[in-house]
Amino acid sequence: MSYVIGQHGAKRREQHRLTELYGERVNGRTHESEHTIGFSPLNEGSGVKRGGSSIIRKLEKDAWAYQEVKAMHRNHIGTGTKGTADLSGFTSDTYRATQRSLVEHGNISSAVQINQLAYAFLPGFSKHVTASPDKSADNSFGVMVSNMNEVRFAKGRDFETKPVSQEDRVEMYLSRLIARGEGKGPGGWPSAAQINAAKELIDSTPVND
Repeated sequence: MSYVIGQHGAKRREQHRLTELYGERVNGRTHESEHTIGFSPLNEGSGVKRGGSSIIRKLEKDAWAYQEVKAMHRNHIGTGTKGTADLSGFTSDTYRATQRSLVEHGNISSAVQINQLAYAFLPGFSKHVTASPDKSADNSFGVMVSNMNEVRFAKGRDFETKPVSQEDRVEMYLSRLIARGEGKGPGGWPSAAQINAAKELIDSTPVND
């Protein structure tokens, strides 16, 4: 099956695209797939462990993910199990529970914004991006958001799908800019010009149907 760029199943194609785009190799030694809504929240209640069946393996490959710098991904509260709250206020368990609740209520934008919020509190993340690995991660996030049309998750032994609106995509795109500390408006929020630029970018990008 063919996956679109922005889905975990297209990881290799995305790494190749970024390598070609920036001229610096992107692979498992430099970046890792960041599920902006974690697999655990998506799979909660299915009764099947990660990789435990073809259907659950497909659920993970369908999930939206981008290529984040490896060191940052390793330190994120949603990676592994961390019982102590980070500076965002989440433990791994409360982070995943919050994402699951938001997804079930169809609030996809907030679920992804929480993912980026946790990055904003990691030392070295909020800075002016000049290094190629960081640029690759930012670009990968933007393309993933632009292609995100729905989120599928387990609901007992069945599955449910929530739509992602154009407004959701704009909000998620801007959350990365805020996490980087690059908002040019009051209080570090995006300026009107940045919001308009994000809307134009998202509006001009075909969404996977």
